[in-house]
Amino acid sequence: MEFQIEHHAALFAYLAREALQRCGAAGEEAVREGVRRYGRQRGRRMARRAQRDGEPLNMTSYLLYGEWADREGKNRQELLGLAPYATACLTCGWCACWQELGLLEYGKLYCLDVDKSLVEGFNPDLVLDIHSTLSAGAERCHFVWNGASFDGESAAAFAAKKAAMGEKNQRDFLYHTAHLLHAMGETFAQLLPGESEAICQGALAAFAGRYGQPAADAVKAAAQADFEAI
Repeated sequence: MEFQIEHHAALFAYLAREALQRCGAAGEEAVREGVRRYGRQRGRRMARRAQRDGEPLNMTSYLLYGEWADREGKNRQELLGLAPYATACLTCGWCACWQELGLLEYGKLYCLDVDKSLVEGFNPDLVLDIHSTLSAGAERCHFVWNGASFDGESAAAFAAKKAAMGEKNQRDFLYHTAHLLHAMGETFAQLLPGESEAICQGALAAFAGRYGQPAADAVKAAAQADFEAI
């Protein structure tokens, strides 16, 4: 089967639900720390690829080295400004999945930390401003990517460079879903050692109930990878 945004979103919501129902406030903090771990690891991978290619670790490079593409068109974006570069997300595949599952209250924990943790992992000196998020009830997610500024010519050059890179720096959503399980599982083992195994098993059981046991098995197997490697 082909994994999509939905699979990634659903597994996160199931993990968060298990953690909060079993551990309350301690579970919520462990979920948030797991998201931070996950985001920083992704950001570090992006930075290593940029350094491999001789690119500076600035915000423009961060935007260039993203690891996933929305091939389903679930996320509808809007440009808000070029200097500094600012964007809005008007529809979101993650939020749509959480709402469909009735698990937005758990899913929204992902949005509290993931984007800033990604930027921090890429370069801790960079600053991303987030003025609003869909999952918190706003009409849009509003991001200001400080340090990235474009005019017509530089925007065209950026788009051409991104197109030339193709998919070589991207990873599919089986990889990202497995990385999520890996990072959250490591965090639960550290912060909730008596419940970590039950949390992950419960989340994978819910995932299998929705997507089938082979999908859950595929995620569990792929989660054994080295997610710091590029």
